[in-house]
Amino acid sequence: IEFLVKTLKEPENILNKLDRIKDLLFPVDILPKEISSSTLEKNLEILAHPEGVVIVLTDGLLFEQGAYELDDAGKKLIDILTPVILRVNADANISGHTDPTPGVAMNNDDLSALRAMAVLERFLYGGIRPDRFSISGYGADRPMYPNDTEEGRRKNRRVEILLKTTPRVAGYVN
Repeated sequence: IEFLVKTLKEPENILNKLDRIKDLLFPVDILPKEISSSTLEKNLEILAHPEGVVIVLTDGLLFEQGAYELDDAGKKLIDILTPVILRVNADANISGHTDPTPGVAMNNDDLSALRAMAVLERFLYGGIRPDRFSISGYGADRPMYPNDTEEGRRKNRRVEILLKTTPRVAGYVN
């Protein structure tokens, strides 16, 4: 876990170690039985970001379609991430995203916010302090992929966990 924590704290080097990071975050032997390694591979992305590192999980890993309560496999995945986030000791933003398809039970903005809240609640359940988190619900406003295919829409239904490991250049002064 020390290699993983060190790597996550150095986002400039993350692109060279993506496969290793995925393997360390979610070892095959502790994955929930509902999630195969190939399913994880096509539904998980690790991205470098100016503020740190982003862990992107599509809704297929965390939620039933249109739902905002974590399914059992989603709870297990968040539980696997919890000790890593505890050790990284960086602030985090959890953002929910949807595709533009109109929701049946609620609108996409509400769904994305409730999904981000569900992930936050699971991290809090795991003992991470609430003051380390912020949440955002973007609905369909920030797609990563074109929405003109089912594959693109599927990947746009996601939760992003931004670990803010890059020190701020400037801040507010009292």
